[in-house]
Formats: sequence, C-alpha cells, structure tokens
Amino acid sequence: MDYLVYMWAARQFTVGFIFGFATVRKSTSMLTLAYIFFLVMNIADAIIGVSQKDNGLIIGAIVMCMFSLTMIYFISKLKK
Repeated sequence: MDYLVYMWAARQFTVGFIFGFATVRKSTSMLTLAYIFFLVMNIADAIIGVSQKDNGLIIGAIVMCMFSLTMIYFISKLKK
C-alpha cells in the first residue's frame, strides 16, 4: 500500500510542478499540454474506478475531466 501512496504522491507532485512551471513561463502551449496530460490521467482514473466499482473515483474523475476540458477550451480561445 505504501508503494501506491508514494506513486500517487509522485504523480500529483509532477502534475503540480508542470502546471506551476507553465504558469510562471506564461506559456499557453505548455499549459494546454499540461491539461491534456491531466485529462488523460483522469480518464484513466475513471476507467480504474469502473473496473474497481468505485463510484467516488468515477464521479471525481468525471468532474476533473470536465474541468480539464473547460480549461483546454478557454486556453484555446486565448490563443486566437
């Protein structure tokens, strides 16, 4: 179990670092890529939730997918 906790923590730290770096650099391309990565990660979480029959994980992953899609949409509007 500790292994999974450390893996999850490393994943969350990495995602946070990528978002922070993209924000500091003010790079819309890098921020878009970070949100795409976050979207794919949450889609995988939703699939894991379905396979484990974990409704909380499914709902949380779907909400975060919607958030990621919304942010990708608004960032793409800023590029124009």
